[in-house]
Amino acid sequence: MNFIRKNLFLQLFFLFFLTASPLHPQSREASFRRYTADNGLESSHITCLLQDHRGFLWAGTGNGLYRFDGYRFKAFKRDPADPASISDNSIKALYEDRLHKLWIGTTNGLNAFDPHTEKFSYYRNTQEDADSTGRNFIASLSGDERGAIWVGTHGGGVYQFNRTTQKIHAG
Repeated sequence: MNFIRKNLFLQLFFLFFLTASPLHPQSREASFRRYTADNGLESSHITCLLQDHRGFLWAGTGNGLYRFDGYRFKAFKRDPADPASISDNSIKALYEDRLHKLWIGTTNGLNAFDPHTEKFSYYRNTQEDADSTGRNFIASLSGDERGAIWVGTHGGGVYQFNRTTQKIHAG
């Protein structure tokens, strides 16, 4: 009987402290901050977003690729005079693989970004097939458990990027 009283006393004691302590409700108002051209984001039409392993936020737009470090945006745009620039300003897909390489799908092929040089490698689907419409319009990117990069195209099907040959092949 004494054990039951002690147990009941402890339960009531803890219940009292849990209900008697002031509870601070969390604010239900979300805080939003708008970024515009004044902050370095020249396009308000975002087509894709990705946060990489270093914490950078990447925004794909119809007017280039933007990297946000928490303070400012840096733009990466097509420069016809620079073959190491991105292949197109219309960004449709972003993917970071398990080796932390950033892949960018554009309306004009697949790109890989080198964070050390801030240059791009460019890959085009050059396969000759009867239904080749849209095979370089990259609509989506993904990877599998083996580390393969899968490329979804707009009207051209699904392809796999072969890291060894550096080519895009039918999946």
